[in-house]
Amino acid sequence: MAVISVVNYKGGVGKTSIVANLAVGLATKGHRVLVVDLDPQASLTFSFIPVEQWGARYRENHTIKKWYDSCLNGNKIPFETLFIENLEVNQHLTTPITIISSHTDLFKVEIELAQRCLGVTRRKQIRNKMAMLYLLDKEIEKLKEQFDMILIDCQPSFGIITQSAVVASDYYLVPTRLDHLSSLGGLTLKGHVEELARDTNQSIAYFSLPYHNLHPQLMGTVATMVQTSGDDLIAINKQYEKEIKDQALKYFNTRIRFNQSVMGQNNKIPTILRSKSGPMEKKLAEELEALLQEVLQRMGDK
Repeated sequence: MAVISVVNYKGGVGKTSIVANLAVGLATKGHRVLVVDLDPQASLTFSFIPVEQWGARYRENHTIKKWYDSCLNGNKIPFETLFIENLEVNQHLTTPITIISSHTDLFKVEIELAQRCLGVTRRKQIRNKMAMLYLLDKEIEKLKEQFDMILIDCQPSFGIITQSAVVASDYYLVPTRLDHLSSLGGLTLKGHVEELARDTNQSIAYFSLPYHNLHPQLMGTVATMVQTSGDDLIAINKQYEKEIKDQALKYFNTRIRFNQSVMGQNNKIPTILRSKSGPMEKKLAEELEALLQEVLQRMGDK
């Protein structure tokens, strides 16, 4: 089983669309896929589940917040009780995907998790923080016989919940726009992931804590929402692409363009799976399929 976190400090970079399309693309190739939505904006959840249906059926008892609440209350429920498979997209898949939905109040859990990391001594503080960081990892480890791939959609920050996703992951993938802030943000994120791994591994060794060491691998940086002139990038996109490549962030060969009418939340069937009704949709689907192939190659699955 491979676990991939999809993360970027910036919102609005097409992160949710990347996760949704990779998930169904993997499923079309026979992979058993679980998608975990850790973003309180719940965009990924609502990409697969209508908001009204989510509110009526799942809001109270089938979200990641419900699981975190049970952990913090001392009566942890298993992930399986949160699985949602009654999705429109699964009518088009031989191997269905499974989703654990987010909740718009997940930010409140973030605050409490951070408070639980405190301690009166350094040892106590480290032990408390490690317990919070590895909550998700321990639960995901129990699913290794049920799924081939787990994709985690992270919120645009590096708080305790996003850090816990990295702890639970084999890889992290960074969608990015080709603009000034994004060209700086990828290197910052990489530095923070490396710092998290270094500090965590040092704490495990120093205090003889019962956790595995962290070795999260940067799978790569994929350009999204690119602007083209013909088949080539516009000049400003080329400039920022060069800056990202120069930072050695494992830049993907595939670039993804964006069109709201094609990739918006109103479409519960991701682009990679839909019949191609026009040249834009066809081109997008081809790019997403190419990205999927690169992802599989980078994991060694030819």
